[in-house]
This record gives sequence, structure tokens and C-alpha cells, in this order.
Amino acid sequence: MTRPKLEQDVLEIWSQHPQAVMMITHDVDEAIFMSDRVVMMTNGPSATVGQVKDGINANRGMKTGGDRF
Repeated sequence: MTRPKLEQDVLEIWSQHPQAVMMITHDVDEAIFMSDRVVMMTNGPSATVGQVKDGINANRGMKTGGDRF
């Protein structure tokens, strides 16, 4: 299984069973592709909430599969 395939599978499962999901990643592109809201955290052991972006992915189909990487 590849990363893009896993992302597509997660989105498909979510579309069939919509509910709140929290995903943690260090990949900003992946966060934007997979999310409607991205919360950036500051660095370090005492990390805090930084920037919050809502409504960022109105068109989730913009890039799929191998096109992203």
C-alpha cells in the first residue's frame, strides 16, 4: 500500500461514515490534502497551538494519487 492509496482509502471511508477525525502529520501537503481544518503547532517540548486554517480544502479532488508527489 502506498501513501497516496492510504490517503484515498481514508477519505473514502470518511465519506461513507462522516464524523470528526483527528490526524497528526509532519507533512503540510498531506495535512492540506486530507483536511478541512489544519492547526499548526509551534516547535519544542512546550509546543502550543500556532496558526489555525479553516475551510482550506473545498476541492479535495484537486490532486490524487501519484500526482501529489
